[in-house]
Amino acid sequence: MNVWAVILAAGGSRRFGRDKLTETIGSTFLAHPVLTVVARARGTGDLKDGLIVVRDRESRIALSAAKLQLRIEVNPNATRGMGTSLRAGIASVERTDPTSDGVLVFLADQPLVTLEVIRSVLSAASDSDAGIVRPQYQSSPGIPGHPVFLRRGVWPLALQLDGDTGLQELIRSVSIVSETITLPGDNPDIDTPEDLEVLKGLIPDA
Repeated sequence: MNVWAVILAAGGSRRFGRDKLTETIGSTFLAHPVLTVVARARGTGDLKDGLIVVRDRESRIALSAAKLQLRIEVNPNATRGMGTSLRAGIASVERTDPTSDGVLVFLADQPLVTLEVIRSVLSAASDSDAGIVRPQYQSSPGIPGHPVFLRRGVWPLALQLDGDTGLQELIRSVSIVSETITLPGDNPDIDTPEDLEVLKGLIPDA
């Protein structure tokens, strides 16, 4: 399949109290592992390409993504919520590659995502007709996880999202077939300074 990564990185970090995506972990910063795993998946051919949705093209995360040759999409409506970033990312892929089969949506504050997870989600999507395929992790049973595959057929609905309305709105749609796969490990959001402290020491230096 021809699948692009869309990394959502335009949030306001309200619960964290400051820009969490540039917080230091070892010799790197919080969002960097997501950038590198997407770049690696592109290099192995698992993903066609990747882009990141940001607030500022000159931000540290955007500049780091550019060094990895990931595409940059600025969301001028980021303050209105995650739905606007998802819409901006999908619209950018649609303009850039009309032949793409789907997108794999990542959250930039989930640094434990691995190439094996990417391959598992894409394999399940390849073997299924579901419009949405998403993981849940054994360490967080019952909690929806990322990255999430969105087949091209669901993009028209995704392009109507606004505000903080995101993937859950699509998954609740009766017109979309969704599939959930269970994967080992965990891939938690880092929403607070306490979350970050728990995670420190688990992220390999990049």
